[in-house]
Amino acid sequence: MWNSIYSQFVVTIYSLLFGVLLGLIYCLHSAIGLLLGFNRVSGEFKHKNIYIEHIIQKRNRKEKILLAIWDVLYFILITPVCAIFMYGVNNGIIRWYIILGAMLGFTAFRLSIGRLVLWLISFPIGFIKYKLKEAILFVFSKLKQKKKTKAGQ
Repeated sequence: MWNSIYSQFVVTIYSLLFGVLLGLIYCLHSAIGLLLGFNRVSGEFKHKNIYIEHIIQKRNRKEKILLAIWDVLYFILITPVCAIFMYGVNNGIIRWYIILGAMLGFTAFRLSIGRLVLWLISFPIGFIKYKLKEAILFVFSKLKQKKKTKAGQ
């Protein structure tokens, strides 16, 4: 089936916007992974920030495997979304300019505002995790002190 140049152009613009949406979903996916304990942001931030500093650390083998599985789950999530998008904009016909448009939109999002969006999402998560860790350590230190004072009496 032959498409006009105008319809191909419109579909390409939709593909670019779809790629931006995939980038936003990836940022949300990364933030959820951060909340679950995957330290995805280790390569994303070069500055010091006390709230996410404890998250930025060297990954061990187990964390690398879990992060790889987490990324595979992202692709499992977006595969039906991509299929529905292709079906909706082009009756399920796979065209190279749709795939290229989505890849360019995703890349443009990640290189432009993707890091900012990920930071805006992960900063509150890092702050909350930092404060919870502080509170838990405080409670346990108080319990240890009480236990020592009872044992000393």
